[in-house]
Amino acid sequence: MSFANIGAKPVHGIQMNINVDDASGTSVFSSNSDSTTLAVLDTSAYLASLIFAPSSVGVYDMEFWGSGDSISNTSIESMTAIITDSVYGRDYGNPAGAWRVGRSCGGLQLGNKFDVYTSDEITSVSAYIADYSVAGAEIFGVVYEVDITGGTTTYFQLDQTDDYELESSDIDGWVTIPFNQATSISAGQQYMLCIGGYVHPLDTFGINVSGDAEVTMSMIMDDGSGCELGSATSFPAWYWIGDVPMIRMNFGNHTTSIVETLFEGVVELYPNPTYGNITLELNDVLIDKYSISVKNLLGQEIYSIEKIVNGSMKQNIDLSNYSRGSYIVTITNSLTSISQKIIIE
Repeated sequence: MSFANIGAKPVHGIQMNINVDDASGTSVFSSNSDSTTLAVLDTSAYLASLIFAPSSVGVYDMEFWGSGDSISNTSIESMTAIITDSVYGRDYGNPAGAWRVGRSCGGLQLGNKFDVYTSDEITSVSAYIADYSVAGAEIFGVVYEVDITGGTTTYFQLDQTDDYELESSDIDGWVTIPFNQATSISAGQQYMLCIGGYVHPLDTFGINVSGDAEVTMSMIMDDGSGCELGSATSFPAWYWIGDVPMIRMNFGNHTTSIVETLFEGVVELYPNPTYGNITLELNDVLIDKYSISVKNLLGQEIYSIEKIVNGSMKQNIDLSNYSRGSYIVTITNSLTSISQKIIIE
């Protein structure tokens, strides 16, 4: 957090303070930075002396403020973080605007940088597809290692997914694309995860954004095919953007299992395949309003329901009157959404 002294005298004892509450409103962490003197018209960044390492998954509300010898406290800046053991995202979860990636003028790449504190393996990338996207457009995921040594930033490609062709049921929702094999990432390193597309006159697609990005945290790449995003004369050229793309890094299996952990609990959908009747179970999930929607592959909704869930729910869904084939079940709360394909035999 940064503070600026726009007054006529130095300010002594300046420090940054932080408090973290869990979902019940109980304070679970507090810390502050070392105190310094801030000279007139000077700006300085402050870092808390302790690191917050949550002991469990869940929602955490954070408050940041400054204080000094002559200032009791500045205005409070707030943010909310959702801690999971399987998903790393930087967006706020609410689509608000979008960047076009697959375009008639060029195939771009859009992504976020992620600081990694524990070594792990990336297994897939998730992205929220904008509502103007066209079914049939091909997209792919890419993971880069970020090298900031030598005074410049360089991106080394580590892996790329196979191309994924968007279906009508993917539009205005989350899509998860697996890497062919898990990509190892190391603690202390920064990585960038992107969604890319191709030049095409009709098969366009975009990725929604949500929240304000820190400087150089969210990036877009111009491949030199004619979009001319900036003044670069050599390509590929990377530019930072002020919005956070809804692109998330996944750890573990998010492509074949019907057991998901995006709601901090367990979501089960069975049997699959089915002859028409399926059961949806939510156990130990966040207290929230949940909407359940079933769509066919043309994107037509054939079932929907909304319920307030106080930790657990068991819901029977009768699709026996519908024809054989594949359908998409989407479960959404106020924070995120997951989708699962089911097959009616």
